[in-house]
Amino acid sequence: MKIFIYFFLVILSVTDITANAGDSLYQADFVVSADGSGNFKTLSEAIVAVPDFCDRETVVFLEEGIYQEKVNIPSSKKNLRIIGRPGGQTVITWHDSARLPGKTGVRIGTPGTATIINAADSFVAENITIENSSEPAVGQAVALLCMGDRQRYINCHIKGNHDTLFLYGIGNLKEDELCSRNKCYLFVNCLIEGTTDFIFGSATAYFKECTILSKKNSYITAASTCKGQQYGFIFDSCSLIAAKNVDHVFLGRPWRIHAQTVFLNCFLGTHICPEGWSDWKKAIVQSGTAFYAEYNNKGPGAGIGKRVVWSRQLTSEEIEKYKLKAVWGEE
Repeated sequence: MKIFIYFFLVILSVTDITANAGDSLYQADFVVSADGSGNFKTLSEAIVAVPDFCDRETVVFLEEGIYQEKVNIPSSKKNLRIIGRPGGQTVITWHDSARLPGKTGVRIGTPGTATIINAADSFVAENITIENSSEPAVGQAVALLCMGDRQRYINCHIKGNHDTLFLYGIGNLKEDELCSRNKCYLFVNCLIEGTTDFIFGSATAYFKECTILSKKNSYITAASTCKGQQYGFIFDSCSLIAAKNVDHVFLGRPWRIHAQTVFLNCFLGTHICPEGWSDWKKAIVQSGTAFYAEYNNKGPGAGIGKRVVWSRQLTSEEIEKYKLKAVWGEE
């Protein structure tokens, strides 16, 4: 039996729940509710039930609640949409960190810390908080690791400290290995927070009207864009803000020497340092291997007078290739 979900008119029967997001009507195939009133109590159980390699979209509706679980979404679960209630508190949280031993006694490492590992193509998440609740002192602790292609996150909160959002894509290639296209991710109206390198990886990622919260004097991005890849990270009309007493944050540093990061039409708070970018003691990036650029940013941190000389200020003609339609293929 199909379950219909409207976000502004809620009927409490599980077999007739409705939610309407804007003009979109979704048919929920499964409802997850921690109190047992849905089809499943955990998201992981629902993921198992999602049909493999399905050409039709499968919709999972998450009722409000705190779901303490690690979730692995395999590549076979393509065309999956996970929806939380708008304005609600739907939180998926776990607390692994990179130095912890795994089941074999070997440290789990940074990728293994992710609260959600998502390898599914054509995935959508809406109105969900994804959190790694590890304390800042423990080091790398990923909330969301993206491995599938063309994943979208809308009105989501990605919450952590060091290494919050891992845009893994195809992974890190050798420095001289060519890649014409990596996997691509889109974040719209999301809140992403962390301390150090909390948006990182090799994939192409577009951030539209997102809020980026720095909680430590450190670095926001650490791109490892592959050589030959057209795009790395693009922030368009985002707001960069900081926690109390945070006053010296870099826009990014290169995890790999071909890193690409661009900020367009963004608000940069007082915490953004005048030089803007760091070379991570990799002098070669100053010769042009990395591409760090800005256009039309506003706010007290947007001054360009003291930016590192190897960064770029784009022209109005140059930014056409960085607009959402050019990168993603659709608005």
